[in-house]
Amino acid sequence: GVSRVAARDWGKDQIRVNTICPGAMSETFVVFFENNPEQKPIYEAQTALKRFADPVADVGRLAVFLAGPDCFLTGQTLNCDGGQLMH
Repeated sequence: GVSRVAARDWGKDQIRVNTICPGAMSETFVVFFENNPEQKPIYEAQTALKRFADPVADVGRLAVFLAGPDCFLTGQTLNCDGGQLMH
């Protein structure tokens, strides 16, 4: 909600505001899966693209796009999670 309010307020100044909700492999996930290797395929099976987002290759590229001149999005919340939250 905060990003939508900011997008409305700052839109007149051509400032875009978006939110990224990453579902990326993090150090916490790495440790969890090292300690619980049977859990990784379960989590991956729940994701449409069958893998976790890479923090740089997936989430980072989305951030670069959102900050770039070709982006005409504002007030959006984007789940960068390979489709995990669709289920």
